[in-house]
Amino acid sequence: MNTTCTWVLSLPWQSQEGRPTIGPGYSPYERRTGRSADVADFDEEQRRRLKLLCEVLNEHQVAYVVFGSFAGRLQGAPLRTLDVDVVPEASDTNLQRLCDALNSLAPRWRVDDVSVGLKIDGGKLEPRHIRGSSTAIGLLTRVGMVDIVTEPAGFARGYRDLVGAAVAVDLDGTTVRVGTLDDLIVSKRLLAREKDVEHLPLLEARRAELAREQAQRSIATAKGSAATKTAAWISGSDQESASPLFADMKHRAPLTAPELTGPPAAAPGGDGAAGGDPATLPPS
Repeated sequence: MNTTCTWVLSLPWQSQEGRPTIGPGYSPYERRTGRSADVADFDEEQRRRLKLLCEVLNEHQVAYVVFGSFAGRLQGAPLRTLDVDVVPEASDTNLQRLCDALNSLAPRWRVDDVSVGLKIDGGKLEPRHIRGSSTAIGLLTRVGMVDIVTEPAGFARGYRDLVGAAVAVDLDGTTVRVGTLDDLIVSKRLLAREKDVEHLPLLEARRAELAREQAQRSIATAKGSAATKTAAWISGSDQESASPLFADMKHRAPLTAPELTGPPAAAPGGDGAAGGDPATLPPS
């Protein structure tokens, strides 16, 4: 059964107090690359760019799921990332919509040694550039780095494998459908790159935190329901449903008063005489 949940979140990069975040010098990967996870200078800009990207995709009616580290961040995991992984539904119609949406954002091929990227062959992004590729297609756009991933690690059917459990997150009025933490953990375990291994404890901790929060909500809901039923029974407004006694009585056959036939006829001879058939009594 496909179930979509909608969360309205204060995005995790707005406040990280009390929660461990990968920061400068935290890991060999970040020391080597020089990338800092102290995101104060990037938070609002990343937030704005992600919203703009998803608005454009939604306006073009693209079927997609946000995956990768940004999916983790959108669900509260304190991960550091600079690009957004987009997993599109792979039909020709949807890929064309995706290309139309991204072409409005001036895309260029992302190349490590070329800061401004390279011009896309043919001048614009087309489905042929995406179709059949099992690796991420890196782009530079006006709203930042975007990776098109048709087959994330562990999910050969891509979008079709992820969308059933995907979580819809509200980003300042823009709905963003993201892959679950469970699916992201599976994928990162399979990738097993250095940064993925470093992200796993943070993702698992956030998953456990969400599970505890859900358990607490369930307990609170159950207590509230029990209190409401008790109050209804006490007030007498719902006795039949609240009281086992009344529920049991409801299913019993109705009681009927015995038929009143009146007192037996008095025997001849006055009060106190033995009753019976007058024909059998001895003569007086």
